[in-house]
Amino acid sequence: MMVQQALKVLLVHEDVAGPKEIYRLLNQTDLGEFEFEWVSASLVRRNGPTHNIYDVCLIDSASNGISLLAELRRVAANFPIILLTQDSAIEVLEALHHGATDCLLRENLTSANLEESICAAIETARKAECQAEYERCYLGLVENASGVIYTHDLQGNYTSINQVGEQLTGYTRDEMLNMNFQQIIAPEYLDLVWALINRMLEDRKPTSYGALMVTKDARRFPVSVSNHLIYRDGTPVGIQGVAHDLNGQTLESVSVGRTRSASSE
Repeated sequence: MMVQQALKVLLVHEDVAGPKEIYRLLNQTDLGEFEFEWVSASLVRRNGPTHNIYDVCLIDSASNGISLLAELRRVAANFPIILLTQDSAIEVLEALHHGATDCLLRENLTSANLEESICAAIETARKAECQAEYERCYLGLVENASGVIYTHDLQGNYTSINQVGEQLTGYTRDEMLNMNFQQIIAPEYLDLVWALINRMLEDRKPTSYGALMVTKDARRFPVSVSNHLIYRDGTPVGIQGVAHDLNGQTLESVSVGRTRSASSE
């Protein structure tokens, strides 16, 4: 992997000779141009990193590398961090637990394994940022949708709901996350909904139906609902649905939808 722009490397070190060795190893890699900054461990503990635009951080502290790692993560340093450790599985596990992207054994450090670790750490960080951006876009779409978007487990307990759901039902999000869909679907539609959920679990196909939703203040209004299964490792673990307020359509129109759904069983 060749880094196209100058790589910004931060080294946190306690030994004056340490930066020279890391700099020498970096010069032997194929990472291309890089900007190298060294700060003492004591400075990081007092002030945190000088800025937050590094591509990667290396921590080499024989005595308190874990605490430095934790401090960097505490001040919201979101760049990948590689910890140089002793030959200790316990230290490695503890470092990963505190947010290290990777660990390298100090005694066996070479330009090759340093380059490999830096490339892998940067790639991991980029994938994480892409995933985070995707999630931000997805959440934006969900929160600004025109309908109620929700998820619940296979027992009907809500696990998420958007702000439209709060507005239409009158319940807060926190209240909804302690509720079951049976509490907001009119009782006469519950058998239908459970039957459609069971069918969906059998044939693994989405389903849709009409029903009446009951608000916190006991108002009832018609909705059209579309559901599909949520999978984890190939196994259904929940349901995601979209419910649209039918905007004053007659209850008879919902009943027709209900009859058609029921007759398709």
